[in-house]
This record gives sequence, C-alpha cells and structure tokens, in this order.
Amino acid sequence: MPEPFIGNPIKAKVLLLALNPGFEGSEAEWHSKKEFRKLIYDNIELNETKYPYYYLYEDECFKKSPGHKWCKRVFKELIAEFGAKDLSKKIACIQYHGYHSKKY
Repeated sequence: MPEPFIGNPIKAKVLLLALNPGFEGSEAEWHSKKEFRKLIYDNIELNETKYPYYYLYEDECFKKSPGHKWCKRVFKELIAEFGAKDLSKKIACIQYHGYHSKKY
C-alpha cells in the first residue's frame, strides 16, 4: 500500500519531508493486516484518529512493525517529552515517493 504521507499534514505543527518509506521485507505482512490497513486508509482520508501519526500508535499488536520500531528510535526524546499520542498529533511526514522500496 502506498503511504504518501503519515499523520495529518493540515493540522501538524511540524512537517517532515522524506524520500520514500523503506522496505525491510516484512512490510507486506503488516500491510495485509486488516487493522493496519484501516490505519493507513484513515490516514489517507484524513479521518480523525487517536494517533494521526499511526506509527506511534501504542497498541500492542503494532509495536513490532518496522515503522513503529523506527519511530520509537528516531523520536525517542520527543516521545519522552510529549508522549506518543500528543506527538502523533504534532508531526506529519510527507513522502516524495509514497511507495516502499529498499533503495530510493
């Protein structure tokens, strides 16, 4: 599934610009999960959710996803300061190319 942006770029206080989502190999497994697909569809449609930046979603079933692991590492200090839920409302990431790949 494409991920052209993550979070709500209209309401976010900070916009991050990225080349494209990475690909480790397990993304297809995650994108095939109904709950995960719903997060992506809700995001693309800008539906209100508890965690607009869905890779910060604190649900136990998503904590092993590659995106969640990456965000926990990269945003570690910001999560400590704001909390994952509040941070997910303050940031958004726009992808130059919305499809996953091993190398841009």
